[in-house]
Formats: sequence, C-alpha cells, structure tokens
Amino acid sequence: MESKTFRAPTIMQALEQVQEELGPEALVVSVREAPTGPAWQVWRSHGVEVVAMAGNDPASPVETPSSAETLSIQAAVAAAVDDPAADASQALASQVERLQKQIHSLSKEMDRLESGEWPLALNKAYGQLIGAGVDPAIARKAALVSANSLGTWALEDQEQVRTHLSQQLTAGLRIRSDSVVAQDRIVFAVGARGVGKTAALAKIARAAVRNRKRVVWICADTNRMGAIPEAQAYAEALGIEMKLAYTPAELAQGVDASSSADLTLVDTSGCNPYLEREVLALGAALTAVPARTTYVVAPATAKDSDLLQLQSMAAPFSPAGIILTKLDETRTPGSSFNLAWRSQWPLVYFTDAPQVLEGFHRADPERLVHAIFREGWMQ
Repeated sequence: MESKTFRAPTIMQALEQVQEELGPEALVVSVREAPTGPAWQVWRSHGVEVVAMAGNDPASPVETPSSAETLSIQAAVAAAVDDPAADASQALASQVERLQKQIHSLSKEMDRLESGEWPLALNKAYGQLIGAGVDPAIARKAALVSANSLGTWALEDQEQVRTHLSQQLTAGLRIRSDSVVAQDRIVFAVGARGVGKTAALAKIARAAVRNRKRVVWICADTNRMGAIPEAQAYAEALGIEMKLAYTPAELAQGVDASSSADLTLVDTSGCNPYLEREVLALGAALTAVPARTTYVVAPATAKDSDLLQLQSMAAPFSPAGIILTKLDETRTPGSSFNLAWRSQWPLVYFTDAPQVLEGFHRADPERLVHAIFREGWMQ
C-alpha cells in the first residue's frame, strides 16, 4: 500500500487534504513539522507534513500497518457508530492532540537547530559563510534549510553540506544571459570612483572588437584627472572611435551620432553614493539617454555597508546587471554575493585582473559561491 505526503500550514488543513484525496478510511502514518516550498528557497515558512495512505477497500482487503502511530482519520466517526453516546468531536480532538504531541517533540528539535546547535560539518560551513562576509541572515536561513532537509549522515559529511548550501546560494542569484547581453547597444557603466569602470569597459570593447563589431567609446568621465588620456589610450589600442561628453546634452548628442555603431560604451564619472550632488549629476546623465543598458560596477573588495549604499543609490536608475571587479584582490567575496542576492540584479561580468587582455569572464554564480567556500577567488 503506497503512502502519500501532504503539506499544509496547520494540522487541521493537512488532515482535511488527506480526507479529501484519500477518502474517509485514510490512515495517517506520520506527522512532522517541515518547511513548505522548494528545498532551495531559504525563505520557506514552517508548516506540517502528514504521511498518509488509503484505508482498506472492503472488496479487496489489504493488510494495513500495525504501528501504534498509524491513526485513522475517521476514528471519531467509527467511535460514534460503536457508541452512540460517544462524542465524535472529542474523539477527533484526542487524535489531533496525539499528533500535536509528535509535532511538539519535533519542534524541540527545530528549536535546537535554530539556536545554532548544528552538527559539526554544518556549523563549520556556516562559519565559512560568515568568515567570507556573507550576510548572517542569509547564511543562517541557508543553514536552517540544510539542517531540516539533509539526513543525519549527510549532515556529518562536510562535502555534502557544502554542496547543499552552495546549491541554495547559487539558486538565489540571477544571471544576464548571453542572448540578452548580445542585444545591448548602448551600455552605461556606473559606480563609485576607483572601482574599475574604465578597465571593465575596455575589456567589453575588446571582446566586441574581436567579434567584428563596430564600437564607439564615449568618455563622460571628464572630471577625474587622467581619465581622458586613459580613455584615449584604450580607444587607440583597440582601434575604436572615442567621443567626449562634458554635459548631459553632449552625451545625448554623442549617443545619437553613434546610432550606426553596433555597441556604444559610456564611461560615466565616478559617483560617491554618499554625496547627493554627485548622485543627482549621475541621474542627469542617465536621464539624457533613456534607451540605455545600465551596468553597476562593484568591486569585490568593498565593504558590505558601502555596497548596500551603492545599491540604494543605483536602484532608481533600474540597472540591468552587475559587473563585479577586483575579485582577485580579496579573500572575502561575501559582500559581492550579498549585493547580487539583495538587489536581484543579474550578474553580467567578472574581472580579476587590471590588464585589458586578461581577467575578463562571463558571470558564473557557481564560481562566486565556490570562492566563498574556498576562501578566495584564486583558490
């Protein structure tokens, strides 16, 4: 006789599902508290899981389990038939009480896990996440899902625990697909000063040139000393056209004049996300070109609080994705992971070298999570 699993927020709702699907003679084999939703979702809420099976068919008798834990959903009705004076509702309430005791016992185990009393392998993996800079709230939820989902033996296996946690963390990140990236025509790079915007655009330009695309570079970073000569050097080395834009109006004109190009790259001035005047100046530049793709450039070396401020600053501009830079310069890439997880902006490119000819990769969430557990990008 095959059993079936039912999940619901409460015991009574689960029992109602059992009766509706398996009929009045259904038998409850076990009950436990369990998270609802797919295993990889760390935000799952707690509910009740009931394992039940159909009762015996009088026309085709089948031996049923003899376990004391097996309960008939319709025992209350049967009791009322045997003894007309019996209170069917009380009998049902008695069964529910027995089920609640089972769940209470499981709840104690849940409380123990939620308090951080995890098996050694899980506790060690959790410590790695925290040490790498992953948001404690994200790490804790992922650890709880693993504690609830993995069996006893698996929780003692370091590799199985890491694999399960990695799958959860990777599933929480988005990626901008190659087919979508190929449709980009006007790309703006925005971010704070010194995060590697110019170098990242140069890498994108080189990849486009190698694919025989006509590329135009517009340098709107006209305030930083050395920015224009740097842009000119990249443009000359790559053999692409470069334009300067000192105002939002000039930027719009430059983009319009480059309409025949396959790809127009716009290097914006570095914006301090804590200074309102710089945020407003960036907003004016972006507003001048509504039909654009905006990428936020974020260094893996930045503190979590600074990236959180960057996210707040860039959110009104509807970024299409994130370019993570300087991944080779840190052993704690958790802050970069947090930015991608919280913002849900797709990852687009990774860079791990300042040279134009090196260190340019399409984003791979699995590799980022791998770096978290292996304590560094290059490990």
